[in-house]
Amino acid sequence: MKNRKLISGLLIVMLLAMATLFAGCGGPSTLEDWIAGDSEAQATLEQMSTEELDVTVEGNTLVYTYTYAQVIDSSLVDAVSQQLDQTITNSASTFTNVADTLEEESGIDGITVQVIYLNGDGTELLNKTF
Repeated sequence: MKNRKLISGLLIVMLLAMATLFAGCGGPSTLEDWIAGDSEAQATLEQMSTEELDVTVEGNTLVYTYTYAQVIDSSLVDAVSQQLDQTITNSASTFTNVADTLEEESGIDGITVQVIYLNGDGTELLNKTF
């Protein structure tokens, strides 16, 4: 009888230990969850954000949203958008390196970086994901 209680007790402890282990297995599943659990990473995002640049995380995407302070004249919007596209495309390796570094540090696969430029009136000038 005493052995049966001891074995039952040990089984319960083992089951609880396994449940705890599996509940924490793998850590956060998204970059957003990983950032939410890391106060240093949260502080870094806050420090990066300015009046014109908003840095956020949505799922597995780090989002840089730059908003021009002034409204670009409608006659120039297409030219500005094309220039932004060319400049950002030329910097693609920078953004993919950021994504790769975040994947390495977090252990989460499939992280992307999204770059959005908004006109001063809120209309989108560019939206690219790397």
